[in-house]
Amino acid sequence: MSAARPERHRPAVEQLHVGNDTAAPAAEPVQAPAADIRRKRPPFSSYLDPDLQKEFKIRCVVLDIEMQDGLAGAIREWLERHPAP
Repeated sequence: MSAARPERHRPAVEQLHVGNDTAAPAAEPVQAPAADIRRKRPPFSSYLDPDLQKEFKIRCVVLDIEMQDGLAGAIREWLERHPAP
């Protein structure tokens, strides 16, 4: 017999302030990749301003997405906006 999985608690978005803004859900939720794709992701590291990293982490929690999925989406958007010459 397995224990029931507890419901995930969602933060009160209207009460969560990040910097001068209030966090809000994205227009379209980011879809998490399939488990087999996740296993194939190589490690990636970088150095970020601590405040930027904290804001990003909070926003991912509010939107209920993993940081790696949010980062992948941000990089895809950047690549689309900055095509190679």
